[in-house]
Amino acid sequence: MNAAQFFDHWNKVWRDLMLAVLMLKDKDLGFRPSEHYQRSVGDNLRHIINVEQGWVLGHVFEQEIHHRGELYLCLSLLGYDRLKTDRLGQRAIV
Repeated sequence: MNAAQFFDHWNKVWRDLMLAVLMLKDKDLGFRPSEHYQRSVGDNLRHIINVEQGWVLGHVFEQEIHHRGELYLCLSLLGYDRLKTDRLGQRAIV
């Protein structure tokens, strides 16, 4: 993958992360998928913000993709409908 392809996809990753965040309500921020899970939904959102503000670019990409997946899991466990996100070669339906 060249840089142009990576950054083009990044806009979709960021958009889909924001769509997931918009689904949340204040009461959801304390949710943990398991009592053994390290972070709540709110903790993950704060972590994403800290990553964006202070880490090198490559690690930001890795972290946001990873934590976006965690957020999707929590949305499902909270009973929200599954987001329709882009897949390689497909467009998101919003």
